[in-house]
Order: sequence, then structure tokens, then C-alpha cells
Amino acid sequence: MDRLPWKSGPHHGGAITTPPVEIIPQLFQVLKETPIRPAEFNLMLGAPRDLQSLQLDNEQQNAIKKVLEYSKISTFAMGEWDRGAGSDDTRSREEMVALGTMTKAVFSTPNLESVTLSLSDFQLEKNPQPILSYLLPLAPEDQWQPRLRDLSLQWVSSTPPDLQILVDKFRQPLVNLDLWYCHLAEGQWAEVFDILRGFTYLEKVRCAGGSGGEFGFDRWGGPKPFPGEDAKKYLLRANGASNPLRAPKAYY
Repeated sequence: MDRLPWKSGPHHGGAITTPPVEIIPQLFQVLKETPIRPAEFNLMLGAPRDLQSLQLDNEQQNAIKKVLEYSKISTFAMGEWDRGAGSDDTRSREEMVALGTMTKAVFSTPNLESVTLSLSDFQLEKNPQPILSYLLPLAPEDQWQPRLRDLSLQWVSSTPPDLQILVDKFRQPLVNLDLWYCHLAEGQWAEVFDILRGFTYLEKVRCAGGSGGEFGFDRWGGPKPFPGEDAKKYLLRANGASNPLRAPKAYY
């Protein structure tokens, strides 16, 4: 592996360094030549100033897919989005597409049973674009059809059509659904709750802090509180539960 320059960590003195995220493609190029094939993979990163530095070519993506070909549990988490005082924290479509070349490679394995995609504290109000389709292999040409049982989406924006794709792919196997501070880039949450109820055998649901649609960015509990608990009952098909945004006592 070639020697790469590392930058000092943001919370440490100059004597302590942290590896840059740009090292990841080279790391997988090395790992693919070894017998290492993890059953569980967790990748947690701080966001670089420019996500386009993470753009992977086909060879680099294939190296990740090869190393993770037997993974059943995969987590991709990114945080530390702040570029620094006086900097613009918006992220362009080109940056998110570049990030997707990495996340799609991580999740494009056939044996996956559990997926966690977390963009912790991502400023969705400054980045309202529907990024789920950039970060998960949802396009028909991706041919993504694992037997997914657990799906966790955190601080991710989406659209009703993208969520419908997830339901169509994992209608039968999915049993655990986690939507944590997700944003609806277009459409209405009333429609989304009906779409998500298409998961046939859900056993556990967390649905909290949603924004967009009927709720704008008022995720902290203002005059239009997000009906997470009522939505949970509806998605779990509890007796007497109805779509909380279509019930007589609606939230808007």
C-alpha cells in the first residue's frame, strides 16, 4: 500500500493523526487479494470537504463488492458535515452522486439481510434533494434484490416513488423498519405511510422526526408534530389503527 499523507485530527494535537477517507478505495484494492470476507461490515466516516473526492471508478467499486460479497450486515454512516466557520454547508448533486459510488458498492452484495444508511445530523434543510436514489442501488440496472430483513435510514431524504421501489423489492422479507429524522423531498407523508404499509410482515418499526411534505422542517415538535407513534401502529397493522394523516383528526 502506498504511503499517503494524513491530516491531523480535528480534536487532537499535531502528534496524533487520522487517516483520510480517500484511503478507502486503496484499502479495498489490497483486501480483495486476501481471504478476508467479513459477514458484518460497518463503515463510519467524517465527511470530507468535497464529497467528489470519494468518486470511485468501476475497478474500485468492484473491489469493494468482492471483499463484501458474503456480508449479511452492512452499515454506512457519515457525520461531521460542518466544513468550518464561514463555509457553505450545502452539498451539490454531484457530490452526493460521487458519495453514491461508494455507498452503492457497499450495499450491492447479494447476501445482505441488514442495511443501515446514516447521514447523522445532515442538514436536510440546506440539502433538500432526494438523495436516497443516489445512495442505494435502486435503479433497475442495479439488479439489487437481497433478502433484506432490516432496513434503517437515518437523516436521509427521499420521495414516494423511491420508497415504493423499496417496498416492491422487500415487501415479503422485511421485518424491521427504522426511519429516523428522514426528509420527504417531494410528495406527502400521508401517501408515504400508505406506501410503507405495503411491507407485509413488519414486526418492529421506528418512525420519528420526519420532515418535509406536510411538516416542512418543523421536526422538533411545533404546531404540526410528526405522528411517529400513530404511524408506527398503522405500519404494524395494529387493531383499529388508521393512517394518522388521513384520519378525521388530521395533523394539518
